[in-house]
Amino acid sequence: MANRTETPFSFINETNKISNMRSASLSLETLKDMVKTKLFTILDRIHSQGNLVSLGFDADSMYVVDQVFPKSLMNEHGADQFFLLEDPAQISHRFVLFIIKPDLSRLEAIQKIAHQQFLQGNSKVYHVVFLTRRSSLLDEKIAAMRAEFKNEISFWDLGLVMVPVCDDVLSMELKCGFRELYLERNYSVIKNVAQSIIDLQICYGAIPKMAGIGGFSRNVIEIVKQLQMEIDLSLFQSRSLISNCIIIDRREDMTTPMLFASTFESLIDESIGISQGKISVESPAASSSSSSSSSSSSSMSIGGGAGAGGTKMVDYKLHSDKDQIFPFIKDLPIALIRQAIGRVDREIDLYVSQVSSSKSLQDIAKYKDFLPLKKQLENRLKLYVTLFNKLKSDEAIELRDLRRDFEIGFFGNDETKIPALDQLMNKQFPLDIVLRALILYSLFQNGINDKKYEALKESILQNYGFNHAFTINNLEQLGLIRPQGAKGLKIADFLKSNNLIVSDYQTDTHPTDVGYVFQSLVPVSIHIIRTLLDSSVPNIRQLFPNRDVSEFPEPLSASSSSSAPPEPFLVSPDPVVMGQQRERFTLVYFIGGVTYAEISALRVMHRNDPNHHFIIATTD
Repeated sequence: MANRTETPFSFINETNKISNMRSASLSLETLKDMVKTKLFTILDRIHSQGNLVSLGFDADSMYVVDQVFPKSLMNEHGADQFFLLEDPAQISHRFVLFIIKPDLSRLEAIQKIAHQQFLQGNSKVYHVVFLTRRSSLLDEKIAAMRAEFKNEISFWDLGLVMVPVCDDVLSMELKCGFRELYLERNYSVIKNVAQSIIDLQICYGAIPKMAGIGGFSRNVIEIVKQLQMEIDLSLFQSRSLISNCIIIDRREDMTTPMLFASTFESLIDESIGISQGKISVESPAASSSSSSSSSSSSSMSIGGGAGAGGTKMVDYKLHSDKDQIFPFIKDLPIALIRQAIGRVDREIDLYVSQVSSSKSLQDIAKYKDFLPLKKQLENRLKLYVTLFNKLKSDEAIELRDLRRDFEIGFFGNDETKIPALDQLMNKQFPLDIVLRALILYSLFQNGINDKKYEALKESILQNYGFNHAFTINNLEQLGLIRPQGAKGLKIADFLKSNNLIVSDYQTDTHPTDVGYVFQSLVPVSIHIIRTLLDSSVPNIRQLFPNRDVSEFPEPLSASSSSSAPPEPFLVSPDPVVMGQQRERFTLVYFIGGVTYAEISALRVMHRNDPNHHFIIATTD
């Protein structure tokens, strides 16, 4: 991707300069382009005779459709009407195309719509496009629908496996991927992960080196090797752009997701919740009026829901191409947000003052061109001020301080410093906060005394409802809550022995120490990644003797006659040359989900080595 154009604002230029993938020679947009071509070919085939298309999609696919297929582009290819599968409008056109995730209930919904149209005397032709690869379990249903509707229905596969969430993050967008894999033992997730790595190699060339930590990572690498034997390798892009792939099985680090991060995006997710790249907040005050909302319509949509007391809610898309502020502040610790927002506000005011006071015709033209951007910046700035104030409320600060006390006690392995869990429950903190604290207690104390655990369990059920007994049972099955003395790695000892506990952290504008994301420790997953990338040990199993480690290709025998010093396992044999720089790309794939804090930490690793870029992939 080419370097982005310089702007009048230093905060935007600074973000573009230090961003992980914004100015890299490799772009994740290539994945979108492949799928766009497939869909537009289908639409053009229908539209070739001048036919307009009614396009429907299910609610779960709406985010993916919005990310990959802009409505303006679909309009150009004949899509003239859009509706939700769950709430079909009056279908205007004879040709109807559905974009859905492959699922039996969605096919049944389409069948129901087709029956209703038939009963109303409407003759329609249906095209069903599956976003992702469909399971053979749907073949019987598809055959039945073909037999019923004859030539009036057809089925297509787009084969989309990964969705670019932002310029350095890919997601399979599995709503319950962790539950499906680790609790329900649905191993189709593993095959889909392996297939997605094959798809990435088709786009960006063969990945020379792979390493995995954890049993499911081993399974993925084995399937990738098998798939490579079965497909035509000439399909792969001729040049290897991605140097390495590191696969992390979430079970190898269950501590990190339970901790409470300090970065702005992490805290927004904890406080408000980020779903499919969007947040829902209260509608702007009446004083903001219609001009504000209309000016930012490209980056937000008005939701139909209502908040407490019937308050109108607004859906904001955080990772919008038009949002110039969020990329600058999303990875910063909460302590620096006020300073960063103030800087953005001052830069906008300064530019407006300079250009509006100029009498130069060129500057006047520049100012007119700048006005739409000014409105967008001001509206987004207003949003982030609101979010910041919410995160700095007395209640939010009290909760963070209490959680900080928990973590200090856990990391020091000093039970006397850990506040009573009853304190959280007595203050009616949300159940997820209580359960995360309980899980941390179990992990750091290497289990919970039976008598104490039964008392805590009873207290949770009494305070939050006995229906949560199933949740606690699931946590027990996952090994997140376990009896004292159960076999397992002593987390506190592991953190100490690897110097992962952070007693002092940076408060710079752009911190360079990955420990800042939690202000208490370096995430275990990030430690594993850094160790793999920095190590000169040929056999990485020596680095993690107590963990399930897999490699591809297998390392050379230790009896090799070569007297040369061992090379790092994860090295790019053919780095991408960009100008005088030699870029390196590492794919980091999290099976079972990734936290915003881990993403921020990987971006810090890039800032420390600007020529090393990280592509972050996740199932959830």
